[in-house]
Amino acid sequence: MLERIDNPLLTPSARLVTWSNNDAQQLFDKLLLMAKGYQNDFLDHPLYGYEDRSLKEQKRKIQQLKMGKQLVLKNN
Repeated sequence: MLERIDNPLLTPSARLVTWSNNDAQQLFDKLLLMAKGYQNDFLDHPLYGYEDRSLKEQKRKIQQLKMGKQLVLKNN
């Protein structure tokens, strides 16, 4: 974060502006790659709010998300 303060060109918004100078398909491809990375990271790691639950329960919640169901995180 300190590097971003010293060099604003490293911020996500500045990088997006730089990418937008490319053609639209190239920008779309980069954004899609980022989105897939976020999705994979989410699916490969425990759910926030469920870290203390069993792996089986976490996987069940991930399956619910994949089916489009909304999860409500509750305290134990």
